[in-house]
Amino acid sequence: MFANQSYLKINSENDVDLQNILNDYINNFCDGYFEVKVKHKNVQKFKLSFQTNNLPHLLGLHYTQKEKINAKKIVGRIAEGKITKNSIKRHHEYSKIKDRLINYNFLHKCFIDKDIKLCVIIPENSIN
Repeated sequence: MFANQSYLKINSENDVDLQNILNDYINNFCDGYFEVKVKHKNVQKFKLSFQTNNLPHLLGLHYTQKEKINAKKIVGRIAEGKITKNSIKRHHEYSKIKDRLINYNFLHKCFIDKDIKLCVIIPENSIN
């Protein structure tokens, strides 16, 4: 279903362009769902769908806005060219989200290329 091998490649911060990321995200992730298999006694698999308005939160863009605006407005401002890498780079929280932007292709590795077979998420404050 999602076999598009010609997706946006981001190798460094220089490759980050929010309009290109938005277009790639819509084209590759927002039309259908992905089935995720898990090893859990109560759940063997679940369906995961991405919505356009999820992108600002996935990238942490809500942290870089001066006023509190919703994801839909952030997406609109990206599409209009009002929110760009240069505009968010000036925000004091940019350093906290820079890795999210550079690692945007992790989504492709998981759901399109299927290079990621196992993903373990450890909370920051976990003592284990």
